Amino acid sequence: MLGDNAIYGQFELTIDDKNRIIIPAKTGVEKGEEIVIYTENGDRYIDDKKRYTKKIQKILDRIENPMDLKQYKKDLELMRYFSDAILADVTVDGSHRIRITDIEDIRGNNTLEVCGAGNRLRIVNATKAYKKKTRLKKA
Repeated sequence: MLGDNAIYGQFELTIDDKNRIIIPAKTGVEKGEEIVIYTENGDRYIDDKKRYTKKIQKILDRIENPMDLKQYKKDLELMRYFSDAILADVTVDGSHRIRITDIEDIRGNNTLEVCGAGNRLRIVNATKAYKKKTRLKKA
């Protein structure tokens, strides 16, 4: 399953003409696995649907049984955030491919940089990421 073990490293992925990318086998992704693509603080993430659903369920449980008003308000805000965050709910095909939607704003020469972020993947524009790395090296 995607992210059963911590995911390290960076991968440059090519987007094919059908807006699909291949998830590297190192991530533990399996054929038929359900994946969610969502936004968080302006970045796009790829995560296992079961793990993502558990995260949301914990928040819902706290809302149903609030311990204090401050946490209750925070959880309501989180649920508003999560309800708008999911961009795609996809299934991994036999070649470890998934279709990416709403990516025009992070696309760079038909490549994406995917970085391990614990047990999920963060998607960034590969061209912008390269330019950032180059600027840091020159400084």
